[in-house]
Amino acid sequence: MSGMLKRSTTLSPQTTFVYIVGVCGEWQNGRTTEGDIALHNTLLIAGGIPRDHICHIKDKDATRSNVINGLKRLLSRTGPGDTLEVYFGGHGSSQGVGMYDKKLWKYVDMVRQIERQFRGDRAVFLMDTCHAGALGKHLFARSKILRVSYAFIGSTQSDSLAGGKWTLTASLIDAIRGKAGLDRYSDGVIDFADFVSYTADRHAREKKNRISVQLFGQFRPNTVLFTIPDPPAVPRRKRWPGDSYTASVRDRAFVKYEGGYEQQNGKPVYIPPNWYPCTVQRYEASAFAVLNVTDEFGNTWSMSSSPPNLLPGDYFKEAIHSGGNITELLQWFRTPSKMIMQTAGNIFLEASSDFANELKKPSGERNIGKSAAKVALAGTVGAVGLGVAVGANIVSNLAKETPMFGMLKRGKERRKRRAKAAQNFMKSFFS
Repeated sequence: MSGMLKRSTTLSPQTTFVYIVGVCGEWQNGRTTEGDIALHNTLLIAGGIPRDHICHIKDKDATRSNVINGLKRLLSRTGPGDTLEVYFGGHGSSQGVGMYDKKLWKYVDMVRQIERQFRGDRAVFLMDTCHAGALGKHLFARSKILRVSYAFIGSTQSDSLAGGKWTLTASLIDAIRGKAGLDRYSDGVIDFADFVSYTADRHAREKKNRISVQLFGQFRPNTVLFTIPDPPAVPRRKRWPGDSYTASVRDRAFVKYEGGYEQQNGKPVYIPPNWYPCTVQRYEASAFAVLNVTDEFGNTWSMSSSPPNLLPGDYFKEAIHSGGNITELLQWFRTPSKMIMQTAGNIFLEASSDFANELKKPSGERNIGKSAAKVALAGTVGAVGLGVAVGANIVSNLAKETPMFGMLKRGKERRKRRAKAAQNFMKSFFS
């Protein structure tokens, strides 16, 4: 685990460049205390990073072209040995993140730009969005051809929604400020694994969802990110123990893994701290449980754990997006609801034009009933489009949470098919 390893690297604030993008007009509450605005202000005050190394683009300025060009300008100032940190807070999908102009900044374009224009060797992605884990999977699929070493931390798994709380961002702000106790081994420094462990527990406790984490290339888990100004004199280790329960053999559960290297196909692979799904193989309530554990990237391993580190299999509940109005939400559903809504709009425009023409005629020659019928038709078609959009959202959420749609206790292959189907279903709306 990271605290037991010799420190490999300390990220220097003087050679760090930070790119912050916030597109979250409907989530104004909390932005100045724990969102992207608070993160920017905290970095200026406590981060130690030069002001001209920090770029913050938000809301109406965060169009796709502005964001790409802004990153290009920042990257042009980097050099060998520099570190890049990219933060995004707002709407996310399986293929990219949403800009103010409703265009996607696709993960493939994001990573390609960094690979081509960044002159340093380390980059950190911090994604406080729905479906954040999709970026981690994109990096994983290309891990063998990446030039830059990446650390990725997302507030959600690839198939999950984030809700309106800025828990990942708030955790990052705590780390920048050097919150006491965040260093798991009381050594006065907060390394990558310390930060991830704290963030994973906070998400589990406050949002009942799981973060997504992965390292690529030469980025090490014991890389020091921040320091604690006044570490406590007495060593101690604070950790959220979870809500332990009495498990049974073959129960599906979640276990807190504190990070380490596990053998995968004969090679050691680093598994970051997080809460992972597992199956109980043996359980002794007063001692420990023996578990088979898996992660979102297909890694599997066995471990033993004390009961306080176990959570029941239905503990994590997906946070439901609750912000925004109907018009904003519909813009994120392209087909078939968008096509239906466009049809309704065309019918309504045609009816309005006909109505205006009828009013120009003498009263005895007017046929307003025909125009009124078209208006009624437009309303009906629009209601169908809205129903498709909202219904698709509800069905997608039910498919992730309700046992009747097939969740935890079906066969492995069946779960894979359903997960793939759900992923394709979401892609159809965002692609």
